[in-house]
Amino acid sequence: MKLDTLFLCLVTIMITSGCASIDQQSTDMPDALSTSSVVQIKKESIEEYQQRMQWFVDAPYGMFIHFGLYSILGGEWKGERTWVYAEWIQAGLNIPSDDYSELIHEFNPTGFDAEKIVRAARDAGMVYLVVTAKHHEGFCLWDSQYTEFDVASSPFAGRDILAELKQACDMYGIKFGLYYSIIDWNHPTQEPDMFARRDRFRWKHIELVKGREQEYFDYQTNQVLELIEKYEPTLLWFDGDWADWWTLEEGVKLYNAIRESDPEIIVNNRVAKRDVFELDYVTQEQRHFEEAFPKYWEGCYTMNSSWGYKYDDDKWKDAETVYHKLKDINEKGGSLLLNVGPDGSGVVQPEAYSILRETAQLLKVNPIQKSIPQVAKVPGIKDHAARIIWERIVPSSLREKDAFTYVENNPELPNVFIYGDSISIGYTPEVRRLLEGEANVYRIHDNGEHSSSVIPKLQDLRTAMRDPLLDAPWTFDWDVIHLNVGLHDLTYYVPRDLTDRYTKRKRDKVNGQQQISIQEYRENLKSIIAYLSELAPDAKIIFALTTPVPEGDPGRIAGTAAHYNEAAREVLANYPDVQINDLYSLIEPKHSMYWSKPGNVHFNKLGSTLLGAQVAETISKALQ
Repeated sequence: MKLDTLFLCLVTIMITSGCASIDQQSTDMPDALSTSSVVQIKKESIEEYQQRMQWFVDAPYGMFIHFGLYSILGGEWKGERTWVYAEWIQAGLNIPSDDYSELIHEFNPTGFDAEKIVRAARDAGMVYLVVTAKHHEGFCLWDSQYTEFDVASSPFAGRDILAELKQACDMYGIKFGLYYSIIDWNHPTQEPDMFARRDRFRWKHIELVKGREQEYFDYQTNQVLELIEKYEPTLLWFDGDWADWWTLEEGVKLYNAIRESDPEIIVNNRVAKRDVFELDYVTQEQRHFEEAFPKYWEGCYTMNSSWGYKYDDDKWKDAETVYHKLKDINEKGGSLLLNVGPDGSGVVQPEAYSILRETAQLLKVNPIQKSIPQVAKVPGIKDHAARIIWERIVPSSLREKDAFTYVENNPELPNVFIYGDSISIGYTPEVRRLLEGEANVYRIHDNGEHSSSVIPKLQDLRTAMRDPLLDAPWTFDWDVIHLNVGLHDLTYYVPRDLTDRYTKRKRDKVNGQQQISIQEYRENLKSIIAYLSELAPDAKIIFALTTPVPEGDPGRIAGTAAHYNEAAREVLANYPDVQINDLYSLIEPKHSMYWSKPGNVHFNKLGSTLLGAQVAETISKALQ
C-alpha cells in the first residue's frame, strides 16, 4: 500500500561540533561553534573512520550494475537512436516524462538471475557490488511507499531484484551497495530547463520547482532511509550532485541522516558536491587519477561504451585492457568499479561474462598488490571550497577567460555585480582594472544569454555561492548591479538534430525562429527589475542598452538592436530609479572600428576597452 502523503522519517540529524573542513578534527571544538545554526559533518575519530572503511580500503574490485526502464529501449526510442549513454536517452532525445513513464508497463525482466551475476562477480575477484536502485529517470527498482513509479506498478510486481541481489551477495560474501540519483526526471517537483544552451542539459541541469524544494528533499531522504531499512546495504553510491539546487549543505544533511540511520555504512562523496566533498571516499568516472591519491578512492568504468544496455554497443574492452586498468588503479590506492548493463529481459551479455572470466585468469597469473593510502585525518570539505565551486559552475569553455577569475572579497569595499552576455565578458576585465581599489567587481558565472535566462541563472549562482558550508560564502549584499540582455533575445536559431552528437544549434535569420520576441522581452525586463529589487533592495540598478548588430550576422538582423533598446526604454520609464547606460550610442557612430570582424557582434580589444571604460565610469558615479 502506498502512502498518499509523505511522512517525514523520525531521524534526528546530529549537529556535532566537528568542523566541516578538509581535515575533520577528532578533538572537541569550542562550545560556540557547536551552537551554530550551520549544519556540521557528523563527527568521527580517525580510528573509527579507518575501521569503518577497512573493507573498502582492502577491496581491489567491484561490480556496477546499471538497470532500469532504459534497459528496455536499448538506446532507441520510436526508431530514433541516441548517441548519449543508454540511461540518458530521455535527456538525449528530449522525451516527455509522461511518454517515458509508460515504459513501466513493459518492465518485465524475467531473465534476471541475481545468483548468476553475483557468482560471476565473486569468481572475477570482485569484493563489492553496486546496483542502480534509482537512476535519473526516477524509476525505483524496489516497492517504495513514497511513489507509484516503481517495480510494484510494473508487470514484474512480486519479484524484488534488490532483495535477490542482496541475498546472493550474502551467499557469496560480496558487500552489497545501492546507487541513488540526487535528481529525478519523473518527480513532479522537477522540470527540464527549457532554456539550457544544449538540449541534453535541459535534463542534466533539471530545475527544482521554486517553493517545492523541501518536498523533494523529504522524499529523497525518506527513500534513502527506506532503502537502508529494507536492504541493509554496506555502501550507498550517489550521483547527480551537479544539480544547481543541490548544495553542499543539503548533501551534508543527507550524509548525516544516513550515518545516523546506520553508523557503519559507507557513502561516496557525490552525496554532496563532488568537487569539494571527500567523505567517505572520492569517486572518479571513466577516468582516474594520474598519480597516487592520498585519500580513499574509486574509479568506475564501463565495460563497453554505455553504462545502461545498448543493443548495438559492441565496443568492448578486452580482458587485457581491464586488467591493466585494474592494476593502475590498485597501485595508485583505488578500487575499480566495473559496470555491466543487463538488457530489457534482465540478461547480462555473454561478452561481459567472458571479459570477467578472462580478466580473472590474468589475475591468477599476475596477481596485483593494492597500495593502501595512508590517511591520517578524517577527510571532509576541501580548503578553498568557494573558489573550487566558482570554478566548477563556470563552464569549461569560459574558465580560462579573465572575466571569470575568482574574486577575493575585500570587506572594506562596496560590491558590484555585472550581468551580461559575451559582450560583457569582453569588457569585465577592463571594468575590474579601472575599479581596482574602489569596488569588488563580480559577474555572472556564465554567458548571461537572453532575458529569460536572467532570473534562473541568478538563482543558480546564489544557491551555489551562498552555501553556508563554503569557507567564503557570498553573504554580502550588492551595492550596484549592472545589467544587459538583448543580443541573444533578438537572435534567430534553427534547432539541432538531437540524434547527432556533433551538430549544434545554428544561428539562421532566414530559416530560424527568434529566441525571444520583443513583447516577451518587455515582459521579461519587468520581471527582472522586480526580482532584482527584491534580491538587492538597496542596490543601484544600471541597465545597459544592447550594442549594435552589424550587417552580415547569420542569425541577427541589422537594426533590431535599436528596436529592442526602444522597448527597454519604454519599460524602464516606469522604473525611474533604474539608470540607463547607453552603450549602443557609444559604439554605433564608429562601429566598424570596434567589431572583431565583419558580420560579428563581438568587439576587438579597442572596442572592449571603450565599453569597459564607460561601464566603469557609470558604476563609479553610482557608487558615489
